[in-house]
Amino acid sequence: MEKPDIDSAWGPEARPTSERVGVPGGQQNVSIFKWHGSVWQYITTKTVLAHFLLYMLEVYVYSRINVGKYDDAKFDPQIVSALTYIVTFSLGTYLSNILGRYHERFNNCCQTNGNMTLLSLICGAELKDNVQEAATILRWGNLMMHMYYMMVEGKLTDRKWAILKERGLVTEEEIAELMPLKKKPSAVYVWTCRLIHELCQKDKLSIVHAQRLEACLSGCRGLAAKQIAYQLCPIPMPYFHLMMVIVNVYILLMGWNSAIRLVSGVDEALHLPDDKMLELFWAGDGR
Repeated sequence: MEKPDIDSAWGPEARPTSERVGVPGGQQNVSIFKWHGSVWQYITTKTVLAHFLLYMLEVYVYSRINVGKYDDAKFDPQIVSALTYIVTFSLGTYLSNILGRYHERFNNCCQTNGNMTLLSLICGAELKDNVQEAATILRWGNLMMHMYYMMVEGKLTDRKWAILKERGLVTEEEIAELMPLKKKPSAVYVWTCRLIHELCQKDKLSIVHAQRLEACLSGCRGLAAKQIAYQLCPIPMPYFHLMMVIVNVYILLMGWNSAIRLVSGVDEALHLPDDKMLELFWAGDGR
């Protein structure tokens, strides 16, 4: 028996869209008091804790080797400035690519839905005297779209076939015919195109509307299949890794310079006369 997947979009055990984080229609976590999926959850991870511990280590190391030449121990300002530019530029490009990819994929989903809607409307308007054929076209169109979307998560499993059957999109005979095929949704597309062509040959559907139905069906097929391509070809991992390396090197260098400033400030404060120390205390107190 297959193990239930709460992150799956299919099946009775699937998490509802309204409870999923970061998906259209789901939770967006914009409140500063949110925890799951927020920046507060991220800053408690091992990575951020490691940076904090590394910073404290830098402070300790420099305090032990400190000879009073604070400026000489810092990384060259030109290097830091160049790295700041690289990090800023890289982060801007990174965010642009990520958001661009998200908007492109979401727009393709909307266009898929639009093509399926037009398919149903044209069938309802032009095949009002051929209800059975119109229903078959719509059933196969929905079956094809469901199959492509289900295959985003992987192969069509027994659970997914059961869902398709429960929704009335496929029959046992059609399942038996589709199971041996490698391109199952493509076969459903061929069935639908053949039915549209047959209706056109029998003068039950005009050539113009047959072409419109085929265009909507083709658009739905291409855009739905594109979702699988998005899943199989994400933004390359080396790009994410490069961003992680650049940001962490930048934090490391800035942390070292910050540690030097902290040690130098404490050192100068400890050597101040009592009256100057009192002034520093009142300045820090803010009163």
